Amino acid sequence: MGRRKFFFGDEEHIRWEVLASTVSELFRQIENSPLEKLENQNDFDYDPELGYVTSCPTNAGTGIKISFKLSTKSWENRKNASFKIPGFLEFYLENSSEFVVFYLKNFALSQKIPF
Repeated sequence: MGRRKFFFGDEEHIRWEVLASTVSELFRQIENSPLEKLENQNDFDYDPELGYVTSCPTNAGTGIKISFKLSTKSWENRKNASFKIPGFLEFYLENSSEFVVFYLKNFALSQKIPF
């Protein structure tokens, strides 16, 4: 089973981090997210035009920022992978000798103008 951590009061109101050894385990963890119980707009700073407002302007918006990290070795063996990376995900390399990081950045509610 993957490891889960919660962070409160940092750049986001709440950050939930899940570490898993396989993509299937990661999706199992996400499907059983404890965050659904916290989806009340009255509990967090919320603006009808900007979405959720956090202490970091780049994190304002939908309240969602998804990223996942693969070892370079796993990425090099991707021809045998049983999953596909959705085309709309942007990606960058972090420590290109060790990791490939994929992310879906948090946007404003209009989804047109990133912050």
